Amino acid sequence: MELLGVVGREVMAVAVGAKIRLINARGYGHHSAASLKAMIYLNLGGIEVKLPTQR
Repeated sequence: MELLGVVGREVMAVAVGAKIRLINARGYGHHSAASLKAMIYLNLGGIEVKLPTQR
């Protein structure tokens, strides 16, 4: 049973790594590591940003 837990964590780590690479590529190169970090938090952090134009 423990083996499934380890494999599941590895799969999740690979999936998050792939999402981070996609965010970096979509950003056409970020000016700093801080801006890339902020973009990762916005995309993967589960935060919903409501724009002023949305009701």
